[in-house]
Amino acid sequence: MSDNTNEIEMYLKSEPAGEICAGKLNDDEVSELRELFINNDSLKDSELVQSAFNLDNLGHTYGVFTGMNGGDVRNMEFDKDNYNVHTTIEIPNKNGIYIVYSGLSKISNEFYFSLDDGEVFDSSKMKFNVTDVNLDMVYHCYGELNYSVIDGYLYKDVEIDGSIGDGYVDRGIDRDVTIIFVNNNEKYVIYHVENESEETYHPKQLKEFAAYLEKTGDKEWAKNVYKKLDQESFT
Repeated sequence: MSDNTNEIEMYLKSEPAGEICAGKLNDDEVSELRELFINNDSLKDSELVQSAFNLDNLGHTYGVFTGMNGGDVRNMEFDKDNYNVHTTIEIPNKNGIYIVYSGLSKISNEFYFSLDDGEVFDSSKMKFNVTDVNLDMVYHCYGELNYSVIDGYLYKDVEIDGSIGDGYVDRGIDRDVTIIFVNNNEKYVIYHVENESEETYHPKQLKEFAAYLEKTGDKEWAKNVYKKLDQESFT
């Protein structure tokens, strides 16, 4: 708490923390990915990958990560009832091509809010909205993308003004993009780029993708996926 007894200070920090979003590629975006493979263009420099943070039709979250154990806020204690998991980000078991963006770092969030005159802070009336991220097939420098993210703060069921925004401080963001192919309830990571530089194409996963393309009749795309497999970086 601050010196003002009616003003409550909230300070949270975690590493990792940050932004995660996921989306399913639409027909135009799949066509763009196809052309990138056929032209043997770099995916990391493409608009598709560079703008992955905007592809979030499966969900988007930003905030401090939590174990939902009540100890997130400095000098304050809460319990599991203070957390509300309001949404989940995951890749569904539905055929298609998906993209995941993560921008992670060590991040803190600090904000203040005022109580009514004479009011005493009641921790039971504090609520942390949480997005569960279940993307264990995706790896970041911090490990699998399986996290719970605090992305909303409410007191007495009202969102706290200023709790999301200028109070966030990071120490530099590690940005990763992953492309995932789903077929028959199986998820295949076919591409990953770390910090817009280090690209990884996953050979075994790409073979599954190429075989699917052949089976569905897109032999030209399949041929260029196989060509990617034959490049020196995969030997």
